[in-house]
Amino acid sequence: MRVALLGEDPLALSALSSGIDAALIAAPSRVIGPEIDVIVWDMGLDPRDALDRHRALFTSDRPIIALLPDETLAPEILGRGARAILDRMVDPARLKLAIDAVHGGLVVLDPDAALALARAPSEGAPTLTGREREVLELMAEGLSNKAIAARLGFSDHTAKFHVNALLAKLGAVSRTDVVVRAARLGLLSL
Repeated sequence: MRVALLGEDPLALSALSSGIDAALIAAPSRVIGPEIDVIVWDMGLDPRDALDRHRALFTSDRPIIALLPDETLAPEILGRGARAILDRMVDPARLKLAIDAVHGGLVVLDPDAALALARAPSEGAPTLTGREREVLELMAEGLSNKAIAARLGFSDHTAKFHVNALLAKLGAVSRTDVVVRAARLGLLSL
């Protein structure tokens, strides 16, 4: 099996390559030849920037293992086609196991990435504002409109407005129904 180890940080790539037999160490913009079986991509400290600059990597038919500094982009990167999400500081032995697994057709997730994926809103879920998310969390705690208003520092009328907006966005008939629907859609972790 031939592995392409890609990234911008030569020191990080060198550390990763110590446990695997990497076919090459190169910048992500380098063209990946047909002889490569698995791509390991260290997305650096700013994975959003790396993703924006090197989207073409996801058009490859080879499995990609994305190495991230945290789990925030895990759902998006999996959605783009990555077969594994691991922490950038992954132990080389664990990386080798992940390489073997994705080469065998499996998907591998770091525990934090798996949690981020489980918490990610499902497709078709309404988009909530930051304030609506705060109100939703307090509704899930069982707080009344008056208590929500006091906790967030606005009027009872504003709290009622946000609760009604949540009812409408989620197609719910009650406060309890809002919380249940939000949890099912991944908008709320209970």
